[in-house]
Amino acid sequence: MALTPPHTLVAVDLFSGFGGLTKGIEDAGFTTITAADHNAYTVEVREANHPSAVRWIADLVNPEAADYHSVRLRLIAKSAAAACSASSGA
Repeated sequence: MALTPPHTLVAVDLFSGFGGLTKGIEDAGFTTITAADHNAYTVEVREANHPSAVRWIADLVNPEAADYHSVRLRLIAKSAAAACSASSGA
């Protein structure tokens, strides 16, 4: 089933590194709305290569890390907002 505008395919790039997966995602026609990685340097380089996605520096592996749960909640909220926007035609 082909999507027609205003539908948008969106993706979240976790453990994003320098942004290689984001490049592939975008080449495939998706829009990367969020990227997260624990390494500040790779997030900085990734942002320079792909400035349109919201990015977070966060530990996505350790549930005891201070930012673990806040990132999960932000990702859920961001994904839900993107889905609602796509379905409403906004």
